[in-house]
Amino acid sequence: MKKWSKIIFICIMLLLIYMPILILAVYSFTTSANIGSIHGWSLHNYVTLFTKDELRSMIVGTVLLAAGSALIATILGTLGAIGAFYSKKWASASINAMNEVPVVNADVVTGFSICILLIVAFGMSKDSYVPLVIGHVVLSAPFVYLSVVPKLKQMDSSLYAVSAASGQAMNEAVTAGLTKSKVNQGYLEGSNVQVVDEMVNMIVAQRAYEMNSKAIQATDEMMSQANNLRR
Repeated sequence: MKKWSKIIFICIMLLLIYMPILILAVYSFTTSANIGSIHGWSLHNYVTLFTKDELRSMIVGTVLLAAGSALIATILGTLGAIGAFYSKKWASASINAMNEVPVVNADVVTGFSICILLIVAFGMSKDSYVPLVIGHVVLSAPFVYLSVVPKLKQMDSSLYAVSAASGQAMNEAVTAGLTKSKVNQGYLEGSNVQVVDEMVNMIVAQRAYEMNSKAIQATDEMMSQANNLRR
């Protein structure tokens, strides 16, 4: 009974939340200019939406803005979550506190405030997408951060831990006798398998194997002849 009551409560809440959108969707297929009376059904609104150049450019701009800001917010939110997860306690707490500001504050207020700040204070053009992209990224990145952090906590804690194979981490600043790092030419290629040297080693090993096989064969023949002489 409790399970069904929870499901019914959630359905009622979702219905109340999305009811205005459903009403607008229904009236978009009518000829009524105002909500309240339906005089007839028509697709005139959608024909106008996709035939006027101004409206089509607005649709394309909206899609590009959403896709671009979502991509940037995903990258920044993921990098921020990884950095905060592997940072010290005070740094992680500071990042978490800053991340909660756009989440707690109203989305519309935060977005408009950032756009107005960039346009008025920094002189950005209001005709460009830059203020809108920055505003959307600031609003979306915290939610990406909140989605990635739990996944990082579920990850194996020993994934980046020091093991017998990796050895102890060595820091140039604190490790005595450690040579300072420098860029040397040819070391990257040398760390890989050198095809020419390996081919030479294989040929040498093959020749040595053939010589040893012939020596063993000659020894067997000599021992066989010696045994025949005794008889």
